[in-house]
Amino acid sequence: MPLVGTAMHGLDMVCSSMHALPAHACPVSTWCGHCVCAACTTFNASDSSHARRPCLLSSLSCSPFGTTTQSMGATSAADCQIPPGFYVKTSGSGASMTGVMEACPLNVAGQGYYRAGWTSYSDIKAQGPNGTTACTPCGAGILAALTDVDESMGGNDTTKLVAGSSYSCYIEGGWGMVPTGVILSDNTLQFSAVLCDKNTYGVANTTYGLQSTPCKPCQRNLITLQNGSRSYTDCVNPAGYGYSPSGATQCPPGSYAPVGSMQGCVQCPAGRTTDSDPTKQIAITDCYAIP
Repeated sequence: MPLVGTAMHGLDMVCSSMHALPAHACPVSTWCGHCVCAACTTFNASDSSHARRPCLLSSLSCSPFGTTTQSMGATSAADCQIPPGFYVKTSGSGASMTGVMEACPLNVAGQGYYRAGWTSYSDIKAQGPNGTTACTPCGAGILAALTDVDESMGGNDTTKLVAGSSYSCYIEGGWGMVPTGVILSDNTLQFSAVLCDKNTYGVANTTYGLQSTPCKPCQRNLITLQNGSRSYTDCVNPAGYGYSPSGATQCPPGSYAPVGSMQGCVQCPAGRTTDSDPTKQIAITDCYAIP
């Protein structure tokens, strides 16, 4: 009985189990559409030695758009698929449409793209004139990197990577990620990236995957000195506010606190005071003699 994805050539075939040799399954990215028998040898009548020879492998390439197969032993063009991280770039339409399998674009106009899972070469959702329509967008401001092994030729070469899952999407340190409220066609939430404003902080390092990671506010009355802060340690006391483990508190008259001192309010020298305006309670020079 024939094995899946095997073939032989030759006019004179002898498929005797006595003389059978191991069959060959079609390799990845090929398929066999005219298999005769699985394990056999050819018998060449013109050969005086009557030597038996292994059948030749007869396989066809995955001609639909240059796609591939998920495993060995494919038997028809229907087994030709688009692997994760790829799409079919098409041109034309109808019977004249042509296409070629390409990797999803990484980043276009500040947004990354990926495509997860195997799918049929005929899947129209994985086809398009460019990867921005055929691949899945990470979300506005969310970038993509090559993080998944390229499975197009068996996945054995771990040095060849593609954007083949949502894990390929990432934000950099100092950014946050929030859901937009939109549900995509694959029933997943759409996200977008935001650069964290002053007085908030985002992720500490490059963070992969699509998940809600909003910017976090500093403790009470603490501030950051710039946008895109990465840690709570970037939150400091403002000028005229003394620091405590629970946050910052405005200094009472007669005391001061430099911005970012991360200490309590400092008393003015004896006989001196300050205004009650925190912008005038920054340094010892703001202390003046009591009238």
